[in-house]
Amino acid sequence: MTAPDGGVYGSVELRRVNGATAARYKAIWRGEVIGWSATLREACYRVHMAHIAAHGPGGRPMADWGGASWRQTRE
Repeated sequence: MTAPDGGVYGSVELRRVNGATAARYKAIWRGEVIGWSATLREACYRVHMAHIAAHGPGGRPMADWGGASWRQTRE
């Protein structure tokens, strides 16, 4: 899979299983296997979401905005 800037960020490989009667797709992101899928669509989705997640800060939000979970843990 290729980013708009031309850099390759992941790939999906087809593997035949059960005597070549079924297909499985190996999702690879940055050279690491991140999962197996029964459909090509799901494998591409996994690789793309890993790429998108790498651009964010990660983790939970810093602010809770005073929701119900905040009151339960602080009182």
